[in-house]
Amino acid sequence: MTSVSAALSGEQQRVVWIAWLTYAMFYLGRLNISPALPAIAESLDIGLGEVGLLGTVFFWCYALGQFINGQLGNVLRPHWMIFTGLLVIAASNLLFALQTQLWVMAVFWGVNGFAQASGWGPMLRIISTYLDTEQRRRVSTLFSMSFQVGVAISWGLAGVLLLIGPWQVAFQVPAVLLILIAVLWRVTGLDADSDDAPAAGFSLSGLWAEMRHLFPMFTVAACMGFVYVGYLLWLPTFIQSWDFLPNAMVQGLTVIAPLVGIPGMWLAGVLLERQGNVLLTIGMFMVTLLLMLLASSLMTTAVQIVFVLVAMMLVSGLAGLILGSAPMLLVSQERVSSAGGLLTMAWSIAGGLAGTVVGAVAENYGWTSVFVLWLGITILAIGGVGYATRIQTRSNNHE
Repeated sequence: MTSVSAALSGEQQRVVWIAWLTYAMFYLGRLNISPALPAIAESLDIGLGEVGLLGTVFFWCYALGQFINGQLGNVLRPHWMIFTGLLVIAASNLLFALQTQLWVMAVFWGVNGFAQASGWGPMLRIISTYLDTEQRRRVSTLFSMSFQVGVAISWGLAGVLLLIGPWQVAFQVPAVLLILIAVLWRVTGLDADSDDAPAAGFSLSGLWAEMRHLFPMFTVAACMGFVYVGYLLWLPTFIQSWDFLPNAMVQGLTVIAPLVGIPGMWLAGVLLERQGNVLLTIGMFMVTLLLMLLASSLMTTAVQIVFVLVAMMLVSGLAGLILGSAPMLLVSQERVSSAGGLLTMAWSIAGGLAGTVVGAVAENYGWTSVFVLWLGITILAIGGVGYATRIQTRSNNHE
């Protein structure tokens, strides 16, 4: 493959940017809950561990949705899956804002989680049909930056709305915006290339073969999902606990924190393009993340801010590599949607635990214990990468 092949045409750039912007907007109705968790807990008179149930239910339903929608994304038109998902997300946010009981809120937030899963796998399929292998390698981490920008916009908007009104407005306003985005997406008509090869249908044998092929990466995805989702759900609350910062700076850091993930994803893309080995790049990021989490657990002053933000940068880069690059580079093109769904399913099942586990650990043992927990999980993930690399090396030697 030549470098000329890696250059995107005008049409390819249009496809990537429409998909990029649309997927970023999914987060308006997903991570808006993070800044609102303390306010919701206060209004319901419950603790952080209890309100964290919302995050757990969301990500478990998201995991189920990734499995189902990832498989459907191989055979259904991805354009319509994404359009329908956006409308359901908007409706679930509106209904969530009307509730006053935790279990009812959990039901609607679970529906939201399932609908959110209609975006990633189908969107990867759309992009993959327009790009060749080298172009996908080049674009994979760039596309993953969409969810970092989406998180920043979601946290920033929700933070502003929480300052001017009750917690309900942090869900009502994004819902209206998502309806508008769904209409704009429908107008673009963006879909998988009609000239692309027929998508792979569902079969148990195909699913089993795909799961065996990706098995080591499931461990990696699960471990990093726990760390990353823990960051996304609880970092705003952690930042609010920094008494040494004025309120204005706390609000600013809440918006900036997810944006530091963008250079992490950019660096991941540069290393991946130079090395051409996604597993090696993942391993390098994990070892560095381990050091940053260790430093974060040892610091309790303002210096901790630096290590916490660098860890955010690294775990965001890993999110792009594991959820974006891995499914586009480790499986055949016709299986991209289902592979993306399976890896994100593993990521989200473990990530869902972070909703209650991290909240309970922070409340009962303090934030230092949270970082120690993430340290142990990262060590396990490094072992998973080593195992996956060994299997890949053996496979290459037999070819």
